[in-house]
Amino acid sequence: PSYKTIDTGWEQRAPAVLSQMREQIYGSDEEAYKAFQVCMKRMEETKYFTLAPLLHLVLNLKGNPYHIHDYFPFSPFFRTRFPRNIVLQTGRQVSKSTSLGASAVITSNVIDHFTTLIATPLFEMVRRFSTNVVKPFIEESPVRQLWCGTTTENSVLQRSFRNHSRLYHL
Repeated sequence: PSYKTIDTGWEQRAPAVLSQMREQIYGSDEEAYKAFQVCMKRMEETKYFTLAPLLHLVLNLKGNPYHIHDYFPFSPFFRTRFPRNIVLQTGRQVSKSTSLGASAVITSNVIDHFTTLIATPLFEMVRRFSTNVVKPFIEESPVRQLWCGTTTENSVLQRSFRNHSRLYHL
């Protein structure tokens, strides 16, 4: 690309992380395992450039698998090589918060020791985003056991994961 990117090293760690997720999904549902195999094939074909094919397998929204088919302008949020800056110029009610929340959760869980800072002007906005967007993605995930445990923090202002990644809300 013509812009500078931050290399997260995801390409090297992807097979091991995806193998862990496959084991978690396979144990619960044969159909999910087949879907995961298709997803793995797509990700290998794209050289793990994007996490978008994983979304419907590891994230749920309101009881349904999450995907970005209808919100393709937000697909850059799920790339594994991040641009240094992202500027959004959007209208109202176009899934900005939902896409950013999904991106923060999945990115934190596939990149070890990754820190995400989400800043908002008011505490009420932080509380609403953390409770209404981030928490459901984590709580409803079919691979939640891989992400959270007794040693992880789950508060409104900070969430941590088993791979030592953190989400801070300010």
